[in-house]
Parts: sequence; C-alpha cells; structure tokens
Amino acid sequence: MNGKVPCGDTFLSQFNKLYLNNEFKIQENLVTLLLKALVMKMVGQKNARYNETVRNFFVALAVLGNKQAYEYVPGNLGQIMTH
Repeated sequence: MNGKVPCGDTFLSQFNKLYLNNEFKIQENLVTLLLKALVMKMVGQKNARYNETVRNFFVALAVLGNKQAYEYVPGNLGQIMTH
C-alpha cells in the first residue's frame, strides 16, 4: 500500500481479502455487519435475520430518545431496519 486511500475495485478487492481471512476480526465489526444488512436489504431479502450486534445498535439508538438521530442513521444506511 502506498499510503493512498484505495478506491473502486481496489478497495473491494482488499476488503474481500480481509473479510475472507477474517483479519482483524472484520466479520464481527459493526460497520461490516451494517454493510451486510444493507446488501441483504438491497437484494430484496425479505424478513432477513439481522446480526444481534446490528439489532442492538438500532435498539440503543432508539433508546437514546433522539428521534432525529434515530431517523437520520437508518436513512443514511439505506433504511436497513424499519419498525
């Protein structure tokens, strides 16, 4: 790596390699789990079972009582979870 941020195919290739090797426990990372939930939603998987970490993230967000934050985050993640 030359210190530059990878983009496009390079980023996806590097992410895939990290994911498959589970380096840095990337498969359990919240960002990876949110991405996985987003992809499931985008491909039309109805009633997908979301990882417990993803559910807990959205429950914690809801419990904060900040309606604007609760609506903003899912809206920017492609409506991953809706009630």
